Amino acid sequence: VNGDILQTFIADNTNVYENIEIDLSPYTGDAIRVSLQHLGRFGGNDSSLRDRAFLDNLSFNQESSLGLDENSFSEFQFHPNPVKDFLTLRNSSAIESVSVLDVMGRTLKTFKPNRENVAIDMSDLPSAMFFVEVHIGNAVKRIKVLKE
Repeated sequence: VNGDILQTFIADNTNVYENIEIDLSPYTGDAIRVSLQHLGRFGGNDSSLRDRAFLDNLSFNQESSLGLDENSFSEFQFHPNPVKDFLTLRNSSAIESVSVLDVMGRTLKTFKPNRENVAIDMSDLPSAMFFVEVHIGNAVKRIKVLKE
């Protein structure tokens, strides 16, 4: 992750698949790059001797417990979805900042409205799926939004 080796695995060729879980909590809030490096031998034309490595079913899960920050979004609402021009965000407390991200996680727009009702202009974005990150206090909520 980001140049740090977190796990080394040596296959014994007895298991077809091996599940590995890695705690990424030290990277919470950071953008991360995950890579698989395969160092093996190549067996020429004999396919039974070729080494293979696959990275499959990669998932990132956030474990959390109910905390005070989660109450920040107890009355949060957004509409419409899919959106044509403006996405409306509503909450009982002030929305401090909003970011629109593409599916690769790149920030396309950022707003700091500091209001309870916010209209985000998405009319200049192409038809696609986007993530909208909403910040209230120390809490962050990421929603999926489809743009028509």
